Amino acid sequence: MSRTVHSDDEVVRLGQALYEERIRSKLSTDDRGKFLAVDIETGDYALDKDELQALKRAQARNREAVLYLLRVGSSTTYHLYAAGLPPEPYGPFRRSGLQSPRPAPQKGSFLS
Repeated sequence: MSRTVHSDDEVVRLGQALYEERIRSKLSTDDRGKFLAVDIETGDYALDKDELQALKRAQARNREAVLYLLRVGSSTTYHLYAAGLPPEPYGPFRRSGLQSPRPAPQKGSFLS
């Protein structure tokens, strides 16, 4: 079975369309801020407060899924911080206990 290859722009377009047309009306205000992983080929989705868990749950349903990730109620999925770094180790590394590939800011630096 051949697999369709999607451009980045196509993944965004299809994922956003599925969200707006099929998924958004099913969500509640309690879902605001959660991550939504959408399979752009089937329309299946997973919702979780943790982005990694949303992606893992969506991928568990379909190993070959092409996923689009968004944060419910936000125009962006992530926020950028000053100098491109957050004030502390951030994201899945902190929550999962994995070692961040970037060292934490030193005390007294402009990021601490």
